[in-house]
Amino acid sequence: MILINELTTHEKQKEVFLERIEDYKNSKDCILSNSMVGIKESKGTVYSDYQFSVIDRLFKDDLFEHKEMRELLGQIGYKLNMGLFSNFNVDTHDAWFQQYENKAEHTWHNHSGCQFTNVYFLELPDTNYKTEICGLNGKLIEYEAKEGEVLTMPSFLLHRSKPNGSERKTIISFNTSYRA
Repeated sequence: MILINELTTHEKQKEVFLERIEDYKNSKDCILSNSMVGIKESKGTVYSDYQFSVIDRLFKDDLFEHKEMRELLGQIGYKLNMGLFSNFNVDTHDAWFQQYENKAEHTWHNHSGCQFTNVYFLELPDTNYKTEICGLNGKLIEYEAKEGEVLTMPSFLLHRSKPNGSERKTIISFNTSYRA
């Protein structure tokens, strides 16, 4: 099950978030090591705050305080039938940005300790470089996504960012769980 949801305030948020990311990159060494993205030889640069403690991450709290994001997470819960018999809660775990330059990649991986992995496509100039997802049958899951949308998938599914094209791609990744 793959869900795609659009953030209608994306154009406003994009400018603000990208400016914050650039300021953060200027104040910290945000280049991920090859081992953090599962590659042996660097072909491109990945910037992120994933390697820092949760308290030092750029979007640790305010991403989830954003009104539209809270509403979106609630809508996802309803799509999952969480509200079928009673109210439900959304647990947000953590969030981090990843910015991919030319040829940068992140190999196949999954996320533990949560039910869902989410990817907000903050900059996605070419949809050919959206997150690839491997289904339980070992085949790529086909889906449509564009900049400004949030991809939600079960956290156990393997996914990756294949080697990026020449235009920069930026995502905000975050983990969630739902409970009745």
